[in-house]
Amino acid sequence: MSLVAPRSGPDAFRDIEWVREPHPGEAFRIGRQDGSLVAHWEGMGTVRASPDGSLVRIESIPGVDRDADEKWRTGAVRALVRHLQGHVTLHASAVAIEGVALVFLGDSGAGKSTLAASLCTDGAADLLADDLAEIEREDDCHVVRPSESAHWLLCDSAEALGYGSHSARKQKIVAHVRASPARLGAVVQLSFDACDSPSLSPLRGSAAFAGVSAAYVRFAVDDARVSQRDLHVIANLLASVPAFTLHRARSLRELSPTGALLRRLVRELATTELTS
Repeated sequence: MSLVAPRSGPDAFRDIEWVREPHPGEAFRIGRQDGSLVAHWEGMGTVRASPDGSLVRIESIPGVDRDADEKWRTGAVRALVRHLQGHVTLHASAVAIEGVALVFLGDSGAGKSTLAASLCTDGAADLLADDLAEIEREDDCHVVRPSESAHWLLCDSAEALGYGSHSARKQKIVAHVRASPARLGAVVQLSFDACDSPSLSPLRGSAAFAGVSAAYVRFAVDDARVSQRDLHVIANLLASVPAFTLHRARSLRELSPTGALLRRLVRELATTELTS
């Protein structure tokens, strides 16, 4: 990622054509200005990039928390630039269990980070991603690259996992990180349901496509050619990797049985691969 001097001053946002305005509860929008793409996070900063992602300007707002700024630059900013360069990043957490990656999708509050942290805390998994999972195609499979080194947990999740609580904000907890990419075994959509015990059900067709598409990080959202490429990439991913919905009750007490269920899934995936 090449960095160039930021644009600043009263003309910084002049003549921007905003092509994606914030969704409810968001403070993020995307536009175009003078041939560059522009992404702006209210309260965090602005990114300007060339259409191919080769030149990038990152402008943090003065006074932003250092940890938050680092997470933004190495996470959200990197994900948008990766999209311009033709790479895949999903808004998801990811862990490696016995060398097999599981990617957890879901809306904000679905428990992605908490589930990943629980598996890593139990020693059953290594962290690959807390919030943004980087996926690459290698030879005949997809792999997830290790891209983040910490869990970010709300106070109740941090307490439940034995980390204590030091702030009303999300806590940064250093994780045990896998050193190399892991083969992607499955995509798992998280769902809170009224059920007695956690369970998995296959996720197929349009439902699977919608789940991955919703998590797919895009920068050039108004370019039809890029959109067509993205559709092909998602279809290819789902053609080669199984997807499931994870059903469990909204309770931190479900973390342990959920972890056991996911470890069984990994063993079943390994068995299926060996016999196929």
